[in-house]
Amino acid sequence: MSDETISVLIARLEERILASDKALTVATNELHRRLEMLNGEAARLREMQASYIPRETYDRGMESLEKSTLASDQEMDRRIKVLENMNANMAGKTWIGGAIILIMAAVIATAIPLIAR
Repeated sequence: MSDETISVLIARLEERILASDKALTVATNELHRRLEMLNGEAARLREMQASYIPRETYDRGMESLEKSTLASDQEMDRRIKVLENMNANMAGKTWIGGAIILIMAAVIATAIPLIAR
């Protein structure tokens, strides 16, 4: 091989080494950028998780809510039964009142002709 060929091969080899170094630098910078993004995302997730409540606390709260809802439902059922009983009593009293008025009207209607004689 001639000196000129060797010089060309060395120049090409140096170009490839420089290109490889440049590609390695670009890849390294890109990896650093992505790692920074991931670190920022990890910090954001940790911050977000700090606002979460533990499962045990949630379960206790839900259990308490279910108990109070059940107690409220039972109290509502009791109140509805009381109102239904009151309504039935009023309906009965109204019916009896109407019957008494009807009987009194019949008695008066019968008594007026008898008294008028």
